[in-house]
Amino acid sequence: MDKLVILAYDLVAVLVILLTIAQNSQRGFVTGIFKFLGRLVAFFGAAFLSKQGAVIVYDHFLKTEVTAFLNRNLQGGQLADIVTQLEAGLEQLPRLSANVLGIGIDADVISQVIASGTSSLASALEQSVIGPAVRGCISVVLFTVLFAILGGVVRMLTSAIHFVFRSPILSPIDRFLGGIMGFLQASINLYLVCIVFKLLFYFVGGMKYCNQGIILNTLILSKFYLFDPLSLFA
Repeated sequence: MDKLVILAYDLVAVLVILLTIAQNSQRGFVTGIFKFLGRLVAFFGAAFLSKQGAVIVYDHFLKTEVTAFLNRNLQGGQLADIVTQLEAGLEQLPRLSANVLGIGIDADVISQVIASGTSSLASALEQSVIGPAVRGCISVVLFTVLFAILGGVVRMLTSAIHFVFRSPILSPIDRFLGGIMGFLQASINLYLVCIVFKLLFYFVGGMKYCNQGIILNTLILSKFYLFDPLSLFA
C-alpha cells in the first residue's frame, strides 16, 4: 500500500511538471516574459498615475468646494468638540483602512489654530483629514480604471508579439525556451509544495498517507524536499 501511495505522489509530481511545461511551451517564452513584465508595468504605472491624478483632480475640482463646505458647517460650532469627535471617529477606523485612504488627523496643528477662527480650522481639517481621505478614494477609483486600461493594452501587445513569434522560423525556438521556463516554474512550484509539507509535518505531524517518510521515499518529491537553496552558493 505504501508503495502505491509513493507512486501516486511521484505521478502527481510528473503530471505537474508536464502540464506546466506544455502550458508555457504553448504560450511561448517571449510572450510569457512580456505578459509578466507588462502586468508589472501596468500595476506600478496605474499606482503612480492614480496617485498623481488624484491630486490634480482634487486640487482643481474639489478642494475649493470642500473648504467652503467645512466653513459653512463649522459656523457656530464648538471647535474643541468638533476636533474631539473627529479624533474619536478616526480611532474607530481600522488602522489598515486609514493608512490606505491616507486619513489622519494632526491634533497639535488643529489645536494651534483653534484660537485663530473657524476658517483656519477648516483649512487645517481640509489638509489633514478631509483632503487626504477624498484623494485616497479618488486614487482607488483611478487605479481601478487605469489598471484595466493598461491591462487591455498589454493584452493587445501580447497578442501581437505572440503572432510574430508564431512564424515558422521563430516558433520552434520560442516554444523550446518556453518549455524550459515551464520546467523551471514547475520546479519552483514543487519546491514550494514541499515547504508546505514541512510546515504541515512540523505543526500538525505526520498522517497515514502524508508523512515525511513517504515523501522521502518518493523519487521526485524527495529531491525537492531535501533541496537547500543556500547550497547553490556554497
